Amino acid sequence: MKPTIYLSLLGLIIGTTWMAFGFLQMIFIVLLTLVGTVIGYWLESKQFDFKQFLRQLVTKVTE
Repeated sequence: MKPTIYLSLLGLIIGTTWMAFGFLQMIFIVLLTLVGTVIGYWLESKQFDFKQFLRQLVTKVTE
């Protein structure tokens, strides 16, 4: 997809969020999304295996 399409969709999502929740709530949602993106990027750069983590977590919980 072209950047124009991505940015158009981003504008649509931001505008809809603003209308539905208000400005401050929209900023909060955008900040949480950015924090999640940064954490995901960092984990990906460390080659973190999420599936293996979930398997270990489920094994510990079910014991």
